Amino acid sequence: MNQFTKEQADFISFLERQQGPTGRANLAELRRAATDPLGDFRDVRILGQHLPSGNEIVFDTYRLMATLFALYATKFWDKSNQLKLPRFNGDTKKRSMGASLRLLRNGLSVGQESLDMRFSSLLDTPAEDLAVPLRNIIQRIATADKRIPIDFSVLLADLLYWDTDDTRRRWARDYWQAAGGELTESATETPEVINQTNV
Repeated sequence: MNQFTKEQADFISFLERQQGPTGRANLAELRRAATDPLGDFRDVRILGQHLPSGNEIVFDTYRLMATLFALYATKFWDKSNQLKLPRFNGDTKKRSMGASLRLLRNGLSVGQESLDMRFSSLLDTPAEDLAVPLRNIIQRIATADKRIPIDFSVLLADLLYWDTDDTRRRWARDYWQAAGGELTESATETPEVINQTNV
């Protein structure tokens, strides 16, 4: 498992605290930035102090993560403008995007082979080209009939270490070996209000 720092945890916590009309507007702005996540800088106004300084690649990875989170979160607003995200439950194990995509695959009546091919292609994608395929995958998960959880803390750490074999191996294992019963659809989600505080 890739190292997950306090700085990364604080960033994910900031995203999950986007509640009420202000939070919804912020995430809508981040969704608009998702069409060009590295070239459209409107997200920096919202993310500002939560973005790391220094390394350009790390800075851009945080920005990409924020736009992916916003694309995903759009489905999970309730009528009182509270963000309710599904969570993996049943244990405290961190889950990669491979596990989320496995749940998506399990819920498909058609298109499983297409998803398999997309996932295999994603694993072969270099870090600098991940924005578009990840955006498409997140949109696919967000529009699924089931509420499919994504562990964004794991996703952020994985994107920062994408070029390591360990990251892609774990994604592949979580996707292809989940059929062995470790991850079951019946225990994947619990709608949860993350935080009632407006940010």
